[in-house]
Amino acid sequence: MTTVSRPEPSVASDRYLIGLVGGVKTKVAIVSPARELYISALFLGRRASVEGRVHRWFILSGQHGLVEPDQCVTPDRRCLAEASSRQRRAWASAVLMSLEAKLGDLRRYTFEIHAGADYFAYGLRDGLRGAGALVEVPTEGLSRGKQLQYYAGGSASLEDGRLRLSAAAIPHATTRSPATNC
Repeated sequence: MTTVSRPEPSVASDRYLIGLVGGVKTKVAIVSPARELYISALFLGRRASVEGRVHRWFILSGQHGLVEPDQCVTPDRRCLAEASSRQRRAWASAVLMSLEAKLGDLRRYTFEIHAGADYFAYGLRDGLRGAGALVEVPTEGLSRGKQLQYYAGGSASLEDGRLRLSAAAIPHATTRSPATNC
């Protein structure tokens, strides 16, 4: 059993904290609120990490860009891991424009990114910093297994590369049908 400690991100107190949560491959096959579309343990851990703790949060979708958690969306078909560097930079630019449209002056915010490098390393992190925002990526450089441990609070056990999570480990997980809100 391997454990990973969960460091507290350093957040400036005079800024609003915004969570950016990356989408994943495992999802339901129907139109759903974005917060319920993705169903993997990794996404549920990311979501639980920000819900109720940050001032506001969004989902980063390879196909839809910046998505509100309650926004109804179709399942993603586009995966940023399969996109070219140029496409990833264009996606990041569109997300930055969406953030500015929704939030205004980005200097007032600290962004905590819970996503893989495909989502932040092609201009999103640098663009946020260039706009005067602070940026934290708590799981940067961690393997998928270590990320799962991080989101489980650092005491998860890994068996054969799979994380064992109970419903209690993810306090905001839902069993409600996603179609009920769309």
